Amino acid sequence: MASYVAARDAALKALTEDNLAKVVQGPMGEMPLDQVIGMFIVPDVLIHSWDLAQCAGNPVSLDEDLVSETYERLLPLDAMIRETGVFGPKVDPPADADLQTKLMCFTGRRV
Repeated sequence: MASYVAARDAALKALTEDNLAKVVQGPMGEMPLDQVIGMFIVPDVLIHSWDLAQCAGNPVSLDEDLVSETYERLLPLDAMIRETGVFGPKVDPPADADLQTKLMCFTGRRV
């Protein structure tokens, strides 16, 4: 726990407005750090939070706004994320699936 707290505190200290505005190399070329975090880091942590909960056998309800934003951002990238192997094949969600379930199925998770 102490290691996590130290790493979290160091990251938060480094995420100043100036640093977030710096242009860095991201997976899709150069872009401001805040865009890299929003486009890649947040979705990665969100989806893997679900993965970890599933592995532990714990049901999880992810933040609805983050789920919605992540799903909407990933939809137009469907072909690209399949070609690069970022995600496996989509899984058909149940007909009555909520948005979290749709996101997980879109990213190749079985629910």
